[in-house]
Amino acid sequence: MKLCMTFNKTGGFSYLKKHSIILAAEKQLTHIIFIRKIIEIIEMLAHLFIDVKRNEILLN
Repeated sequence: MKLCMTFNKTGGFSYLKKHSIILAAEKQLTHIIFIRKIIEIIEMLAHLFIDVKRNEILLN
């Protein structure tokens, strides 16, 4: 939002600049989503590992 305001004070900005800003934001968003998915997978594996260890303890 602040970025848009600074550009608007200078008399608006071209489609190309808007487009590049949007692309940069989308790229960052996909990185955030990708990292979040990796964290979810690690959490699932950790829970699975804990469940396996718990079952081993219960069986022994």
